[in-house]
Parts: sequence; structure tokens; C-alpha cells
Amino acid sequence: MQRPRQGQVIIGVDTHKEIHVAAAVDWQGTLVGEGAFPTTRQGYRLLESWARSLGEVLRVGGRMLGIIRQRSDQASPEETASPCWR
Repeated sequence: MQRPRQGQVIIGVDTHKEIHVAAAVDWQGTLVGEGAFPTTRQGYRLLESWARSLGEVLRVGGRMLGIIRQRSDQASPEETASPCWR
């Protein structure tokens, strides 16, 4: 799996019924943004636009359907994230 480079971001999304809450970290693991987006077609477009405005989106990962996947201390963000928008 590709390691993040300068200018790239990894997006994490916590999904809910009416909103999705997203956070972005840069190649150093520093939080660079947070946002909440409605679960509508327009909300998804806003989330994607927001994410792309922060840099090249390397990966997007999230909690789906209330299932929590805990990272081990050894796991890197790219080991627990899914491929990003294409």
C-alpha cells in the first residue's frame, strides 16, 4: 500500500443516519480539517469537494452501519482505510 506523501490527505468518516462527520489528516498525521455533511446527494458532493480542497485524497475510510473497527497501535492509517474517490 502506498504511503502518504506531502500534499496528500487521508479522510475518515463517521457515518450516521442524518449526517456524516469527517476528519482529514495530512501525510504527517496532523488533523487538517473536520466537517459535518448531510446524508443527501448534495451532502455527499459537499463532502467530496471539501476533502479534495484539502489536498490529494489518498484514502477514505470510515465506520459503516455502526460497526466499529478499532485500529491496533501498530496499524498505519492506510492499513485501515479504503480506496479513495476516483
